[in-house]
Amino acid sequence: MCEGMCTRWPAAGASAPSRAALGKARSGCSDACCSKCTSDATAVLIDRNSVSRFTKLTGDPGYAASVLLEQATLKAELAVDPRDVESAQRAVVAASFGGDLAKYRAAVVASKLTLADAQTIIATRLRRDEVEARFKPPTPTGEQIDDFIATYTDQQVRLVSSTRAAPWLGGAFRGWAVATLAPSEVFGLTAPGKIDTPDGTFDVTPVGAALPLGLLPRAQAVDVASVALGRLARERSYRSWLHGAEQKLLADASCLNDQIPTAEATDLSPFVPFLLPV
Repeated sequence: MCEGMCTRWPAAGASAPSRAALGKARSGCSDACCSKCTSDATAVLIDRNSVSRFTKLTGDPGYAASVLLEQATLKAELAVDPRDVESAQRAVVAASFGGDLAKYRAAVVASKLTLADAQTIIATRLRRDEVEARFKPPTPTGEQIDDFIATYTDQQVRLVSSTRAAPWLGGAFRGWAVATLAPSEVFGLTAPGKIDTPDGTFDVTPVGAALPLGLLPRAQAVDVASVALGRLARERSYRSWLHGAEQKLLADASCLNDQIPTAEATDLSPFVPFLLPV
């Protein structure tokens, strides 16, 4: 059934959906529930079946709808390379299941999701990375840098270079990878190599060995702290951007017989941590 789904109205100046189209939406339109109900109705953002699956995962229908709204907003904002999605999925399978695809599939099913849902969650992370990379973070204060260095003084860091900008390097091609923020594969490299990560495929060259942050000279430790704090600042900027983008999307939407999703950033890592490793 299409009842309860959230559909986009046509753009300003275009014809509104006809009464017949809305009637068909309310009465159900078989497989078209995830695309278009009629020629004059626009694409579905959130359908009831998806809300039901993500509600089983999160235990909260409102939060489930917000998850789907964030996915729809990011999908509308930009596309991702299918090869990056495949690479990210391989990284997830390797990191969480030792490369055992059967165990990965079983875990997805046990979470009450479909394999397509899992791939969408992985693709959404890639899209979020791309959006966050657009923001220029403010320069951290001296106090913030000192606090970071004191808090993470024992954290392993490693100087590496990459053939493409990496979100775990602050969107740069070269820099210090921090153990809790970068893929673990970065710290296992003994020579240049290609690694699959939840953020896509990267060709990485280690410049030096890993060592605790506290052992770096002050200037280099400041660089590490600045990049890490910049990433946190980008996350805050993303949340602000997302709220506005979702509000704009909802302003042109009609949610039939359902609560309008809350415009907010969501986090599925507590529910499916195996899909969202570092």
